[in-house]
Amino acid sequence: MILRAALATNHIDFIHQPRPEERASEPLSKDARVSKDGHERDRARGHPSRRPREERGLLRMRSECLISTVRCDWFHGIDRLVATAFRIGVVIAAASVGAATGHAQVETNDPGIVSGTLARIKTTGTVRLGYRDASIPFSYLDRSGRPIGYSIDICNAIVEEIGRLLDREDLKVDFVKVTSETRLQAIVNDTIDLECGSTTNNLERRKLVDFSPMIFVSGTKIMVPVGTVWRDFRDLKGRKVVVTRGTTNAQALNALDQKFKLGITLLESPDHEESYRVLADGEADAFATDDILLYGLIAQHRSQSRFKVVGEFLSYDPYGIAFRRNEPDLHASVERAVRNLVIARDIDAIYAKWFESRLPNGERFNIPMSPQLEESFKVLGEGSEPN
Repeated sequence: MILRAALATNHIDFIHQPRPEERASEPLSKDARVSKDGHERDRARGHPSRRPREERGLLRMRSECLISTVRCDWFHGIDRLVATAFRIGVVIAAASVGAATGHAQVETNDPGIVSGTLARIKTTGTVRLGYRDASIPFSYLDRSGRPIGYSIDICNAIVEEIGRLLDREDLKVDFVKVTSETRLQAIVNDTIDLECGSTTNNLERRKLVDFSPMIFVSGTKIMVPVGTVWRDFRDLKGRKVVVTRGTTNAQALNALDQKFKLGITLLESPDHEESYRVLADGEADAFATDDILLYGLIAQHRSQSRFKVVGEFLSYDPYGIAFRRNEPDLHASVERAVRNLVIARDIDAIYAKWFESRLPNGERFNIPMSPQLEESFKVLGEGSEPN
């Protein structure tokens, strides 16, 4: 029960996600949606089918870590650190469930009685969304310069839910650019209302901001030139590695370097696009960030012949939509919006749009939903009806 609650409330900091080569490659069914236990559903709605879970690894618990039945390549020395962090995350989750329940209990249904962020939105009629310009496919710019992406779509659903709560159908969206370094401070400083990017929910960040239920699971990996010989993380010894300032990836590389005395030279850049440029220009030997973002940059630059993503996961990162802490009504609205997407199965269509279909700029990922994310959504929607 604690594990299921942890998945639903997005307070697990380290989770395994199958690597791309471990994922099934056959096409999605066009006429049926198959749930994890094999039952067909939603045929009439026309939603794309998920691949059977056994093709992507059934979750099971070990004494040291949560793994999948596909090949688990946690490297020696780090697996126990990750396992310890996972167990700590589960303990945190147990306490967090009560806190989240408390949020819902103090929520008001009277649109005339709101405070904080919702009061400002009610007065101004505007919701300020923080976006990233190069976090493909979560939050980035299309060819016309308009912010789009998976996280943007989820934030738009949250805006609609806020409008229903406030009894305002005329809410406008104001997009505000943020970076890895400025995104959380923009929430704390009241510059934005929702941060719609690729932001990891972890204990340190929850001291500053609140988070939605989990919307994705990723982890730190390494991008290197295709000609680079790669065996494991020890091949980073003595290398220059670029990371994006203000990310959990920098912390993961620092921890790895300190534990194994690799002598890594870390270079920091202000955003993912600049980190990519540093690698492309030969100023660094490798680029470390979340694997899905690395694949996105390769797809965006059509550089499959130049770079590859290699290695074990160096961290496990659940993503969420960030917003201000200690605002029960806002917390309840965000959670309700994501829950309603799950219950109505609209989240499946949103996921398929950004991860299983060709993107507006021509990129394509073909990444099915991970078992961990499926389970999180299942738990979130169990026993509920759309509000």
